[in-house]
Amino acid sequence: MRLDSPYLDPAVASAYERLAAPSQFATPARDLVALLDVPPGATVLDVGSGTGVVATALAEAVGARGNVVAVDPSAAMLRAAGHQLSRQRVVARTPGLPFRDDAFDAVAASFVISHLASYADGLADMIRICKAAGRIGVTAWGMLPNPAGALWKQVASTIEGSERLGDAFRSAIPWDEWFSSAVHLERALREAHLARVTVVTRELVVSVATDDYIAMKGATVEGTLLRRLLDAERWDRFTRDVTAAFRMQFGDVVEVVRDFSIGIGTKDIRESE
Repeated sequence: MRLDSPYLDPAVASAYERLAAPSQFATPARDLVALLDVPPGATVLDVGSGTGVVATALAEAVGARGNVVAVDPSAAMLRAAGHQLSRQRVVARTPGLPFRDDAFDAVAASFVISHLASYADGLADMIRICKAAGRIGVTAWGMLPNPAGALWKQVASTIEGSERLGDAFRSAIPWDEWFSSAVHLERALREAHLARVTVVTRELVVSVATDDYIAMKGATVEGTLLRRLLDAERWDRFTRDVTAAFRMQFGDVVEVVRDFSIGIGTKDIRESE
């Protein structure tokens, strides 16, 4: 995560926790944890935990005898989790996780690897701190058309221009488009020398009040980057225009279908020798 990342902003973290986490990330978190299949009593790491939706699901899986560590580069995101994330929280990033080799029974990283400058280095670091025969689980958004996201970009391009915003977005999330292919996700896990790699694709219906969707979009990387590119007058104009466009197309509720991929791999015992 870059030093100017939107996720470092407490206001972004608060909106993420209130709007994005329950509507978009809770279901993928539960699906990831179910496929990771961590046993009760396990010690697990949630990389890029954000406001803790995966860590919370992991805590339910490992039970009172287990231990969940939540890691994120943004202290604001970890604080926004509040009481929902009562386990250990560490401000850190991958690569560079501050844990010894073979420290965890399993490692989860939901919608994280597309943000990394080098996803290969990030995966290698996660594998390093996972025990032999432990499992690594990651997720990434898929390729289904997103009419709400497309409309938001269309309005934004009339205010700022799509090229500049696109360049800023790709700088912040360089592998977003590449990992939208489940084939690429599987390839990355295999190239990291994980064994028994499995990739599944799921769909999620996102249904949010229009005003909440626009607020949620404004708290994303793309929304925060746009706000930084605009002065106050142009941002106010964009807000009016995008609200009018969404109400015309969606009415009071935005409902879209998103797809996402879950990749699971096992650390080869030979890799730890």
